[in-house]
Amino acid sequence: MVSSDLLVELTNSGYSGDILQKPVAVQPEDAWDLATRTWGCQSRKDPKVVLKPKTTGDTSAAILWLKKHKLDFAVRSGGTAQSQSDQVILDLGHFDKVDYDQSKQQVVLGPGQSWRTVYEKLTPSPVTVMGGRLAPVGVGGFLTGGGLCYLTNMYGLATKNVIDYQVVLADGRVIWASENPELAQAMRGAGYSFGVITEIVVKAIPKPPSVYGGYLLYPLDKLEALAKHVEKLSTENTNPRISGILCVLAVPNAGTMCVLLPFIVGVEGEDPAEFTKRPDVFGWAWDYEPTFDSSGVYPFEKAVFVQDSLMSRPKDLGSWQVTGAMLSSFGPSVFKAGANWIADLHARPDGERFHGATVTFQPFMKGAFTLTPETQGVWPPPGCTTVNVISVIIEQKETLPGHAEENARQMRDCVERIYAAARSEGIEIVKNYPNYLIAGSPAEEFYEDDVLEKLRVLKRKYDPENIFHSSIRIDI
Repeated sequence: MVSSDLLVELTNSGYSGDILQKPVAVQPEDAWDLATRTWGCQSRKDPKVVLKPKTTGDTSAAILWLKKHKLDFAVRSGGTAQSQSDQVILDLGHFDKVDYDQSKQQVVLGPGQSWRTVYEKLTPSPVTVMGGRLAPVGVGGFLTGGGLCYLTNMYGLATKNVIDYQVVLADGRVIWASENPELAQAMRGAGYSFGVITEIVVKAIPKPPSVYGGYLLYPLDKLEALAKHVEKLSTENTNPRISGILCVLAVPNAGTMCVLLPFIVGVEGEDPAEFTKRPDVFGWAWDYEPTFDSSGVYPFEKAVFVQDSLMSRPKDLGSWQVTGAMLSSFGPSVFKAGANWIADLHARPDGERFHGATVTFQPFMKGAFTLTPETQGVWPPPGCTTVNVISVIIEQKETLPGHAEENARQMRDCVERIYAAARSEGIEIVKNYPNYLIAGSPAEEFYEDDVLEKLRVLKRKYDPENIFHSSIRIDI
């Protein structure tokens, strides 16, 4: 219980940020609804208070107050709100800085905003940053959970491009993670497990002059042919400008379809469309007669969010859940396993509620995840230079009691089918991607044993009372 007296104590401690208390009646789109809404129903809880600090000093005061009164809390960055609590939400929405330093070729980002906001603010500048592929994804969680991007083939993981994190620790101190290299490494992949991040410094990268993007739709019977080409992108592609995603998507009133999303980074003096349609790039995509084609040349800011048009908007979602499977390569049975899972969902008596089920396959070129000692995080595992990513998504317009748990079971079933298919083809399974988690997943699912032990040592050093927990809980 968070009493009024406790909140008065907080303000008397020097906290000057916003305080929201749960109203008797919550109305759609009111301040409380917007502050506590989650994108994924597996994270939904019933908080009683939202604290929205305006400064690092506010954040420090809030943390000391929360620790003193042993209040459970969760840190909310600017996006999908995976981390939730039944007591207090620490909302970083006021931390929305986007400052480009041309002399240092760095961008300072506030963690409490979405990637749509970041890209919009950077539109006038000649640079961009390694950021999310979906507009509603938040900066803080993305840049601490790994960071898979369309530009990963060119620049590696987003976490590789982080220069430093400003962190408020459990004792209220404000430090830069670079003061302790082990802490900086842990922040790259272990979320908000060691403190509250209030600023992130990242490398500025040249903004592509254009991108060939969009998507092409195909009937499901084209999957096998398309999959062979996508598989080659993970084994034969040596051009970092070339990337793409293949989805198997359950479309309402249209059945199950294949969706191909090419993403080709343009260069000055080249026609992106002409390059994309070369037979050794994506020219084969039109040989299979897509039923719909939105592909074309786009500005970078628009191209990175092309996936958004395939999904419901967050405000319409009653249920959105995601998990993933990471493999060293793809194979025919892997693609088939994903498609069969969707078919089996739709064969259920309640199959209509799984209309938004999606399995996406994203290949990365060999060496794309190569890291140096200075940029090594805790994910991917040390020595892992390539991961081919599969995400499994269920989205619905309505959530009823028990749906979240059932959805989680179904997604785990899909992952197990994909792993079984991979084993049958001798494909290596890699530790899961921290940003693709089902709430309650054990930390062992994401980190190697030796890495996890190092994280526990750091927890005991920086957070001995274990007050911080991201969606992946590291117990000490």
